[in-house]
Amino acid sequence: MIFISARRWLTGMALAIVAVGAVHAEPNAASAASSVTVASMAASAALAAPGVDPHAVQRAVRATDESDKRITAELAARLSRNSNLVDVRVSVKAGVARLTGSVLDAPARETAIKIAQSVDGVVTVDDGITFTASPARRLQAVQAKLMEQLLGLLAALPLFLIAILVIVLANVAGRWFARHLHLLRWNSANPFLNNVIARTVHGVALLVGVLIALDLLGATTLVGAVLGSAGVVGVVVGFAFRDIAENYLAGLLLSLNRSFEPGDVVAIGTREGTVTGLNLRTTELTTHDGEYLRLPNALVFKEVLVNYSRYPARRFTFALSVSLQADLDEARRVGIEAIAQTPGVLDDPKPAALIPQVSGNAVQIDFYGWVNQRESNRQAVRTDALRRAKAALDAAGMETSPTSMMKVQIEHPDGRTS
Repeated sequence: MIFISARRWLTGMALAIVAVGAVHAEPNAASAASSVTVASMAASAALAAPGVDPHAVQRAVRATDESDKRITAELAARLSRNSNLVDVRVSVKAGVARLTGSVLDAPARETAIKIAQSVDGVVTVDDGITFTASPARRLQAVQAKLMEQLLGLLAALPLFLIAILVIVLANVAGRWFARHLHLLRWNSANPFLNNVIARTVHGVALLVGVLIALDLLGATTLVGAVLGSAGVVGVVVGFAFRDIAENYLAGLLLSLNRSFEPGDVVAIGTREGTVTGLNLRTTELTTHDGEYLRLPNALVFKEVLVNYSRYPARRFTFALSVSLQADLDEARRVGIEAIAQTPGVLDDPKPAALIPQVSGNAVQIDFYGWVNQRESNRQAVRTDALRRAKAALDAAGMETSPTSMMKVQIEHPDGRTS
């Protein structure tokens, strides 16, 4: 008898456990929904079984009801925090969360399901949510979102103003240090290199200010993304703007090489003029006719460059023709003396005269003189020397006439000619 009573009691308790936890054995939402009926039948069978303590079954049922209430309250609180889920209602039976109501779109429904699944004790979620087509509801959602963003912007406005102030101060500091490179001990005798260093200092200071401002605004993820993509962007920009990059690099090399200084008279290929500026992209010249000329740095770096101002002494030349009957040595001496007495002509190197050829009834004499082009105008001195030499030869009884040789040559003190 004792054995039979124990078996009946165990059978009843098993049925009671089935009544409480039948839902936990169901694998999906459809079978879970029907498990409530199964649980009720099992509970009834448990109570009807002989030898079963009805109080134990009732305590198990009450525990399940309390768990459902706790899940319902927690899930409702979580759903209420999302403005897109204010119309979603929830009910829980035996661990099955039933969601009803309406939302605006599919992402909102997915959010509600994920929230329900994250609550401890939820076995499965029964989705009964529908989509609303009410224009008023959608307009209300948009208005609420805009209001939320506006409030967030107003709350972040002081920090945003501080970030702007940081960028402005970084810009001012960069410009100040760029104008006072001697304080950084980065000052150079090369004015073009100073320009490059100044631009670099200003750019680095401004970049640091922008990074600090982004960090204040909490945009460190954006900073990381920008820095991480810098390599890829650099490659793309390098291919797309390789000519611009080439000019920048050539400008830097020209600044380091110091091929010319501001105010130097240079010839770059077929172009001549006075250097007025060199930036990171172009070289600026003023031609002898007063025209403004900008040349790409890459072109300047690749072309043959003649710097007429590198050495102060520069030679000029002109040719005069005398008759075959004239004393050539006397003609050379008279012309040299006239050139030597011309204001602006240097005594060292001394003026000279050469006889390159005899043509027809005339002998051509080439006269040479040197001027300090930093102190005198070479063309004006050459014109004055030509006038004096011709007058002196004519006064000596030697008929003279200028030849067609107008080519200007440059001879430097070290013997080089160009």
